[in-house]
Amino acid sequence: MPELFVVLAALGKGETEIALTSLIGSVLANALLMLGIAIVVGARVSEDGIMRFSPRLPNDTATLLQVAVFGIVLVGLVQGAGTKAADHITAISCIASGALLVTYLAWVVPYLKSDTRPAGEEHEAPRVSLAFCVGMLAVAGVMAAFVSEWFIDALGLPSTTSTSPRRSPVS
Repeated sequence: MPELFVVLAALGKGETEIALTSLIGSVLANALLMLGIAIVVGARVSEDGIMRFSPRLPNDTATLLQVAVFGIVLVGLVQGAGTKAADHITAISCIASGALLVTYLAWVVPYLKSDTRPAGEEHEAPRVSLAFCVGMLAVAGVMAAFVSEWFIDALGLPSTTSTSPRRSPVS
C-alpha cells in the first residue's frame, strides 16, 4: 500500500522514474512479504508448529541470488558504460534473462525430485517463536508506511495525508 501512494504521488507530479523505481521496490517488498507469510503458514501446518528447511535450501538460494545479481549488474554496467555494446542492450538483457532461467531450471528440477530427508538429520529447536515472527511482520508494515511518507516529503511530492483538495490532471 505505501508504494501505491508513492506511485500515485509521483505520477501526479510527472515523475515517472520515481514511479517505476517504487514499483520495482514494491515487487521486491511483496516477494519478501510472501516469503514471510509462507514461513508463518508453513509453521502453522507443521505437526509441531515449527517450519524446517533443508540445510541445502538457504545455500542454494543464496547462490542463485548471487547469479541473478551478477546478471543484473552486468547488464547495468553495459548500459552505463556507453560503449557500442550498449546499443544492443535489449539482446544482452534477453540473453542474460534466458541464462538465468536455464540456471534456475537446472537447479529447481533436481531439487524438487530430491525431496527426501537424510537419515541422520536432526531437528533444531526453534530460535524465534511464531508470535515474534508475526509481530515483526506487523512492525515492518508500519515502518514501511512511515518510510514511504518520508520519501514523499523528501521528494517534494504531494503528501498522502494532506487535507488540501486534489486537482484533476485534466483541468
